[in-house]
Amino acid sequence: MTRQGLTRTLALWAAVLLMLASCTIYDDYPHRSQHDIVLRVTDESGNILPDSEAPVDEVYAFVDGIYVGKYAKEADGKIRIVLRKGEEVTFVAATGSNSEEFTLREPQLGERISNNWLQLVDPEDHKQPSPSAIYYGSYTSTGDDPEESETLITLSDVRAHVHVHVKGLKSRYGEGNYRVVIEGLNSGVCYDGSGGGRLINYEMGGSFNSQGDWITPAATVLPTNGEQVRLKIYKEDGALLFESDHDEEGNPLAVARGSDVVFQVSILQEANISIKILPFEDADNSGFFQ
Repeated sequence: MTRQGLTRTLALWAAVLLMLASCTIYDDYPHRSQHDIVLRVTDESGNILPDSEAPVDEVYAFVDGIYVGKYAKEADGKIRIVLRKGEEVTFVAATGSNSEEFTLREPQLGERISNNWLQLVDPEDHKQPSPSAIYYGSYTSTGDDPEESETLITLSDVRAHVHVHVKGLKSRYGEGNYRVVIEGLNSGVCYDGSGGGRLINYEMGGSFNSQGDWITPAATVLPTNGEQVRLKIYKEDGALLFESDHDEEGNPLAVARGSDVVFQVSILQEANISIKILPFEDADNSGFFQ
């Protein structure tokens, strides 16, 4: 074979090998496609953090809300999924910055996506948990996904922060110690990202600021997904001064995923106590830093 012929033959083989490398076994099945899962972490604004590969080793798949199986990382570190044309599948992933604070329960075949997945571990001091970052993400195929090699799942921190600001407490009820309790917060996360687990109560603590308002520190909690919680205020002798599970407009007291809210109670006189739910940045939060 001449040098020129050998060069043409090598070039041909190189082209064939390149074409084969770009193919998968699913190229012979037009109704199926293989995708690489790419997992990224986002900040509070939803922006993907650079070089933020999420430490997740497997994703779970649900069809019509029912668990059908999982996909694990392969030897090259990638998670590959197979999508069938016309079928809607939800893939879910979760991780956290401190694995000692929670447990993750692997679903069983046939289990519903609304069941509890992640459960916070009770702190050794028996106080309410204050979890480090917990990230959750999901992707639902449309049944007509584009032929792309990568499918992105973004994971965001599901935790929320809640404060309580009781205006006029000292002027109405005087000096002393008070208890502020939020009842009915979640202690887990379901496979669909909603709150779950057993319900727990948070003792909020707090103290008076210079205006005579009772200010609590922020509590780090899991979201309530619209379910109402109950706020109670007690005097130090145990007398219940106020309780409510809704604001002054009748909306349930809730803590949304990723939110930072203030339950602002205004005590103007004994027969007129109202409560608002405010974003922390919109509240009169100067007293929180005194």
